[in-house]
This record gives sequence, C-alpha cells and structure tokens, in this order.
Amino acid sequence: ADATAIAPGQELTVAARLDIEPGWHVYWLNPGESGLATEASIEAPDGFEVGEVRFPGPIRFESGGVVSFGYSDRVLLSARVTAPDALSSKASVRVRAEWLACREACIRGKGETRLELDVATAETPSAPANAQLFAEHQSRLPRPLANLANARHDWRTTSGGRELILYVDGGQQVEFFPARDLQTSLVGQALIPGEGVGALHLSFRGAAPERVRGVLRAADLTTAYYFDVDIPGPTQP
Repeated sequence: ADATAIAPGQELTVAARLDIEPGWHVYWLNPGESGLATEASIEAPDGFEVGEVRFPGPIRFESGGVVSFGYSDRVLLSARVTAPDALSSKASVRVRAEWLACREACIRGKGETRLELDVATAETPSAPANAQLFAEHQSRLPRPLANLANARHDWRTTSGGRELILYVDGGQQVEFFPARDLQTSLVGQALIPGEGVGALHLSFRGAAPERVRGVLRAADLTTAYYFDVDIPGPTQP
C-alpha cells in the first residue's frame, strides 16, 4: 500500500506487485499475438470501496515475428481503496493475481496474499509508504490523451480499408497498443515524421471500428509517457 495505515473515509492505493525474473515477461490486458492477459483482483471488507484495477502502459516484445505486449522486471497492478466513515479495527485486504510468464517456454502462475491495514489514530497517524515504487507506477499509468500537447486525429479512406492518423509534436517516438477487440482489425502502424509534427498512421482492414481504444506510448530522449486512447470511428462509412 502507499500508506502505513488508513483513517476513516481515507483513500489509499493498494497494488499487487509482480517481480519478474530477468529474461522473462508477463502480459498486458491485450497480450498481442500470443500469451494470456495477466489478471489481478483486490478485495476489501464490507463498507470499503475498491476501484477498478489499473494496468500500467505495456512494452513490446517480438520473437520469431510474433508481437506481444506486456511487462518485464517489475509491475504493479493497483486499485484505489476508500475506507468507510466508521472504522474501528484493522482491515484485511485480499490481493490475488494470475499470469503467464514466458521466456523460451511459458509457465502459468498465480498468487494470493493478504495485506493488513492498521487504523490511523492521533498517536499513530497514516504516513506515505513505498513512495518510490508508487511514483514509478504512477508515471506509467495512462493519462488522458488531452494531456498530450497538440495531439489531434483524422480519419481517411485507403484502398484496403480505413486509416486513423494521430498527430503529435515532432521529436517524439510514438507507438499504439490496441485494446483486445482491435487486435485482429488493426493491420499496421507507421510513424511518419514531419516538420514540427509527427503522424502515426493506424491502418484497419475493411470498415472502420466503432471506436479505437488502447494506449499510446510517447517517448522523447529521456522519458516515456502513456495516454488513454478512446476515439470514435468516422461519421461516414
């Protein structure tokens, strides 16, 4: 958790932490062309509110021409947890995860643990905990696409289907990670640099999807950020 204790009505963040052995990886919500999505759940006692589990932006793996999306090294899968207004005893939060870990071979795994949260008091107030871990995690969580400076989009028709063009400031390397429902209809992406602006062309086979959902990774020489993409299809067929 990102705090040492919880007070009545307080919100904190609880995460499942997966430490991944060197050379191995696990998978994102959309595993790509191979693999299985990692699953996590965070369950708190009655009266608590638990938000949706949040997955950081993934990275790309490629082996033998097969592209997949996931995580290496370490990943946190987190949810916001809010305590009820009346809280008198410790809170036991159950955290579970299931994954497929792959290197040259793949192994399925699962884990479960309980996190005991003390109740904050005047004598023992809540304080931040695991600050560096959660700062790294927060930096990889997708943020609204509107936060990406000067980002805009356009649709166009091609000989094979439809194309969504995402325009971003020049000097950034961008890559799109599609939601699972776009895995088969998205047939290609290409970044075409321009003067002061770059254009990421997402090519779809046949008719345009009703919505384009996924995560956009934008990186400069030092930093990478992720952005939620949720763009409606074109108004014309």
